[in-house]
Amino acid sequence: FVMVIRNFDDPVMGPPSVEKDFRTLEDEFIITDLATVEKRLNKLAEERKKGKKTSDQELELLEQCREVLSKEEPLRNYPEIATKPELRGYTFLSGKPLLIIVNNSDDTSDLPAADFKGVVAIPVRAKLEAELSELEEEDLEVFCEDFGIKTLARDLIIKKSFEILKLVTFYTIGDEEIKAWTVQKGTTALKAAGAIHSDMEKGFIRAEVIHFDDLKTAGNYATARREGLLRLEGKEYIVKDGDILQIRFGL
Repeated sequence: FVMVIRNFDDPVMGPPSVEKDFRTLEDEFIITDLATVEKRLNKLAEERKKGKKTSDQELELLEQCREVLSKEEPLRNYPEIATKPELRGYTFLSGKPLLIIVNNSDDTSDLPAADFKGVVAIPVRAKLEAELSELEEEDLEVFCEDFGIKTLARDLIIKKSFEILKLVTFYTIGDEEIKAWTVQKGTTALKAAGAIHSDMEKGFIRAEVIHFDDLKTAGNYATARREGLLRLEGKEYIVKDGDILQIRFGL
């Protein structure tokens, strides 16, 4: 989830109340999830009274969820519970990864003093950046420097979202196209090959790997190979964000 919170004066809504708004939305998530849990627990109790077979593990996990939510805590703080396969169908709101975007006024670039309970929050100036998005590239760089914008909100939101979701991107280069592939952090070269095509995973031999930054520095593959920047990795190699892979396989 991405939660956008106002941090500027509004003629209708008045001054901002960032922490209060965050807490209000978070409480709504928790209350909604608690209602879902209570409803399901009541249903399971009725089924058991009728002698129907129910899952002991599901019952135990739901009771754990109720305990957490009753303390007004979101389930995302307890991934060992929220990510259990038995609870996959519930789509608990408070169990989802969360990113807070604080929408500042044009003259405010920092986060306000607020307790976000450990949730990642980033400041943006949406109105200002909407205007900057209409500029040509050379003008954009000048205005970003003037306003102290090191990274555009769009890029920052994508970067933080990937970090929260524990995702990395690797690339493959063909004769006519370059493709980006998104996988979970910690994915092996073998599983990355499977993300491209199941045949590559089945017949995996080796992965030729170079990081994008190294290829950019070298300028081209021939120079990178000559300088020893290309390397062969086995199936247990952990793919890193920005890796370029060429999968060697045979069936």
